[in-house]
Amino acid sequence: MPILARLQGCFPGPWLFVANFNAILGAHEKRGRRPPLSISCNDFLAWTNANLLNHLPTNGVLYTWSNGRLGLANAALRLDISICYDAWVDFWHTTTCSTLIKHRSG
Repeated sequence: MPILARLQGCFPGPWLFVANFNAILGAHEKRGRRPPLSISCNDFLAWTNANLLNHLPTNGVLYTWSNGRLGLANAALRLDISICYDAWVDFWHTTTCSTLIKHRSG
């Protein structure tokens, strides 16, 4: 995630980044037969910790991505998250993040 590290240096002050990081922090952010790869979870956590980032709690739908398979082959992950610096939390004393239910157009 070197691009994000460069962006951090370009934009000082309070900021919030909401994105699909294509990474999770651990098994609590995954539903499925196989546990997540610990190396991927550890890398993401190490990056956020090294850059002093906060993972903001999210209300609403827990899993924001699914492989679309049925039954035991189904896997779901919480990929869309909000992260920020302490300056964001200090500036905006009350912050609420919500994920919405995915609707398909038919």
